[in-house]
Amino acid sequence: MTHLKQLISEFKASIEKDLELLCQTTEQKLQENQIDSLRRRNQALLDYSPVCHKIVDFDFNLQYMSDSGFKMLNIDDNIEVYGKPYPFYFFPEAFKKAMIENLKMVRETGEATTLEALTNDIEGNDVWLDSSLIPVFDEEGKIDLITVVSDDITQRKQEEKGKELIETQLQQSRKWNRLVNWPAVLPMISTTCWG
Repeated sequence: MTHLKQLISEFKASIEKDLELLCQTTEQKLQENQIDSLRRRNQALLDYSPVCHKIVDFDFNLQYMSDSGFKMLNIDDNIEVYGKPYPFYFFPEAFKKAMIENLKMVRETGEATTLEALTNDIEGNDVWLDSSLIPVFDEEGKIDLITVVSDDITQRKQEEKGKELIETQLQQSRKWNRLVNWPAVLPMISTTCWG
């Protein structure tokens, strides 16, 4: 009977151990599924976001760029950009200099910053970018990567420029109106135009 109790006890312990292992495996599989689901959701957010998401490493080499970035900058899928320096070679020097200064500042301070500047796409067309540069920290609290999120604000800048032009023309028109003595000019125009 003692031998039977020992066998039952061992069998019970074995079942408990197997159940614990099964629960751990199920929990681990559930966590893996949740992580995979989050990864797919995040990838969909990046792929279909209207803004360009870029990830650069500590040496400012591009590790990732969302589809909207390729479209925004007219970069063909065949052009290799990953592992290459960011900002891109086809950007104007003024933009490259400003972006590198801001990337260095994020790397040195660990604080996010912004940059609004004119650059161009690979075909040389003007593109205004409003960029946020955000540090990404590793488990030890050190900067591992920098995320650069850029919004194409070219249309807004063109509209602002058009508005400024209209305002300038309106001011010139008002100035002209103040300079001309219309009561004296109108009779001359009437006589000249209508006899």
